[in-house]
Amino acid sequence: MSYVETLINWIVVAGVVILFGVILASWLASYRVSKAAPIPSGDWFFRWPAWVQIGGGLAGCLLFGYLGSLLWIPLPLDLSPPAAALLRVVGLLFFIMGWILALWAWWTLGALYGVSTGFAAPLQAEHRLIR
Repeated sequence: MSYVETLINWIVVAGVVILFGVILASWLASYRVSKAAPIPSGDWFFRWPAWVQIGGGLAGCLLFGYLGSLLWIPLPLDLSPPAAALLRVVGLLFFIMGWILALWAWWTLGALYGVSTGFAAPLQAEHRLIR
């Protein structure tokens, strides 16, 4: 494994860990800060106690991460070393742009940033549109 490949792998791993930590910290902080009563949602997930929602979310993240590592199938590509290095750098740039976009959304929305599920987003009484 080349030096560039090792460096890119470490950057991606560190970026994923940092981004997951930021999202987790904001998620936990959103449960700690008292808010106005939430607007009723039809989603069953938001009817559970906060500790069940947090535990279920963490368990889901860990399960999908574990399954992703188990089921990973590398593409059967035979690229030259310069082409492989170029693709790694391009992939790293896309990763960093996505990471910056996620952090920008978190920073822009501030206290209104919250975790949503695939079913619904928990709206609070003080939510407002930010453009």
